[in-house]
Amino acid sequence: MPGPLHRGPGLLEVKLGWAYRLDLPDECEQWRLYAITSYEGTQESTEALAISSEKKSVSWIAWHQPFRFEVSASPSRDLTISVFARALCEGSENQVISLGLITLDPFSLASEMQKLDIQNGTGKMEVQVLYTQKEPSSLEAREVWDILGENSAGLICVEKKDTGRSYGMETIDVRSTAVDTETLQATIEHPFIAPLKFVFRADPQLKLLSPLSSGGYLFDHLQRERIFDVSKARFYAAELVCILEFLHGRNIVLGSLEAENILLDVVGHISLCKPSLYSLKLSSAGGDEDCICPGTSQYPPPETILDDKVSRAGDWWALGIILSEMLMGLPPFYHKNDTDRRRKVLHQELQLPESMPSTARDILAGLLHKDPARRLGGNGVSEIKAHPFFEDVNWDGCVPANHATPFKPHGITVHLRGELQPKQPSRASNNEFRVKEGEVYEQLGSDDWPLWIPRGQVIDKNGPVSIETRENEEWELVQDPADEEFYFWNRLTGERVLACHESFTQALTGQALPSIRKQAALAAALQAGYKQQVFSHLLRYGVDLNVHILDHDETINKTTPDGIEYKPDILNIIPVTPLEWAVEHKRIDLATLFLDNGADPNYTVARRHGPALIKAVKQRAQDLIEILVHRTDRVSCTRALGRAVETGDLTSATTLLAHGALCDFKEGDRPAPPHPWYHDYDSLLYRTLEAPDLTPPLVRAARTGNARVVELLLSHGADVNAAYHDLGGLENETDTRDSAIPASFPCGRVVYLAMEMGHIEVVRLLVDAGADIDLEHCFWRVLGHTCVPAPRSVYLGVRAGLEAAVVERTAIVRMT
Repeated sequence: MPGPLHRGPGLLEVKLGWAYRLDLPDECEQWRLYAITSYEGTQESTEALAISSEKKSVSWIAWHQPFRFEVSASPSRDLTISVFARALCEGSENQVISLGLITLDPFSLASEMQKLDIQNGTGKMEVQVLYTQKEPSSLEAREVWDILGENSAGLICVEKKDTGRSYGMETIDVRSTAVDTETLQATIEHPFIAPLKFVFRADPQLKLLSPLSSGGYLFDHLQRERIFDVSKARFYAAELVCILEFLHGRNIVLGSLEAENILLDVVGHISLCKPSLYSLKLSSAGGDEDCICPGTSQYPPPETILDDKVSRAGDWWALGIILSEMLMGLPPFYHKNDTDRRRKVLHQELQLPESMPSTARDILAGLLHKDPARRLGGNGVSEIKAHPFFEDVNWDGCVPANHATPFKPHGITVHLRGELQPKQPSRASNNEFRVKEGEVYEQLGSDDWPLWIPRGQVIDKNGPVSIETRENEEWELVQDPADEEFYFWNRLTGERVLACHESFTQALTGQALPSIRKQAALAAALQAGYKQQVFSHLLRYGVDLNVHILDHDETINKTTPDGIEYKPDILNIIPVTPLEWAVEHKRIDLATLFLDNGADPNYTVARRHGPALIKAVKQRAQDLIEILVHRTDRVSCTRALGRAVETGDLTSATTLLAHGALCDFKEGDRPAPPHPWYHDYDSLLYRTLEAPDLTPPLVRAARTGNARVVELLLSHGADVNAAYHDLGGLENETDTRDSAIPASFPCGRVVYLAMEMGHIEVVRLLVDAGADIDLEHCFWRVLGHTCVPAPRSVYLGVRAGLEAAVVERTAIVRMT
């Protein structure tokens, strides 16, 4: 480890190994263990990877994904590792137990793994700290920096690849040629304001970067909860008051307190990311001239709209906008159009629900007064802090941030991103195609450097349309006692054909098991298309019907832009059972025969493509659906219903529902995602079901906008508040995974999805059936899954549309 003279800018890597003899809570499986590491104002968290309750030991994901911290030019010698357990029981998510901490000087440890004592707790933890001296790379170094996007507050999201940490970047114009980075960093020090980490000069500008705290955007958490209760909104508002009081005390007017600048740290405190604050040439405390932070507000106060006047009173207006959104779910004066939004600010009266507590109504009315001279806070922050709304707040204990938070965001993986464009469906390729010797080629690359890739064989429409079949009744199956082989024998002509499918040729070399010979004969009979009597003969010998018997080609032909049809080289080959083969070929006689002779309708090889009922729905074979639905398990019946719904097959959906198929899965049906470290797919075909495969039928119907199917499902008891995760759909033509869904809500509630898709008739049906737009966003607490929030602009538009729909439907009900 370098000595003090060698320390400077660089990277600090912290790995956590095993922790031993911890004071773990009883029933450890009901708790989530995590550790938070803090260094130079940055906090990162990690999950437990493995827990041994008997040995009271824990291993950490941070061994495989170590923490990486930026080291400043004058680095801190304090690094803290804190260990916690959080309850997983519903309603107890914020019950957290401290299991102790470790405080260390990262530059005094040897580079080998060290076992350190846990303070204020029991046991030891393996810790390894590695320091690498490294000057910051310029923003032009694309191997280090990645520009992710810009949000509506003008904050550019930047990711540093070597640490995986995200930063908010703002660009300012400067006149001075000399910039003292450390002086800029020291201008503002507050626990609720993100520190300045990087300063880059790009004459005549400075690019300032502050970390985006890993607890995520406050309003992404609001999106999950829809609205905050008064106590939670009060907590965050109080921390924002502390920030504004601090800035005003240094003659700084924020001017644009935006939701996109407000994040949470991993403990749950506010972290305001506003790098341009550090660029201001501050007046001395108590001076007359205020410094205005660069930025434009989406909800400016009336005086700014009319006179371009920015003042401290405008900051209190912004606080009112933030607080009202926390309490109501939407900003006051909301409109997606900037001009209409400003018009509403000037002319629309503040509308507050009668159900809101009187103290909340009163403080919002004061903060959002259109006259800045009469606005709450106009006489200083003291009148805000003294308002009855904040009666229970201990202002003296608010800063430093050592008070309990109402929400611990750790364990909720967050997405720190710019306002990305909504997903769009994939479009057909515009590349050039050519045909040579029956093979279709697609041009990739450029015209100067073309790369022709083979895509598939041209389909010969003049070739044979079917294979030879043996459908007449003269053929029987016999076994030669001499060699014990099975043969197809024509009793009229005496012709004898070995009953062995080509896929079994290798398996039948040498002394093959009798069961293999029977399966080979069965496969050959299926492929050749024999009548039922041949199979009846074979089944007398006792054939196992619950096996992988053949492969079914489900490859979808494609067409070039000039109309040439071809079969892709990458085939979609699905292994099937005898029963599934019969269903794929609509052989109801064989399906019935196999079922009567021991075929399990729930057995399948390729789980995502079966069992047989799924294939019957795909074929729209109503007679087979009626036979299979009574014999198929509950989950597969609902999956089959989802398939019918997705394809708009109202007839099959009606048949399934009439024969008892349920509209919803149970919460426990959804399989957990693969473990992030301990999983291995040998084949995509043989993997188990995943969350997209269990997308509720009502969600599928709402996404496609099929109002008739939605009505049908609701009439059969579909859960109008159905939750879904990892929104799934039918497979596309080129991928064996679920197709990309053009929706901004990959997890959520059905009514939000319908509104985003613009299916107003479906929204009305859902609202009339009791859809609750205030119901919390569903949250799936499993390792390896992230409930990704929708972009803020999308969410606000959807939420506003839903509120309008509820008002409309309520008015209609009252009229009737």
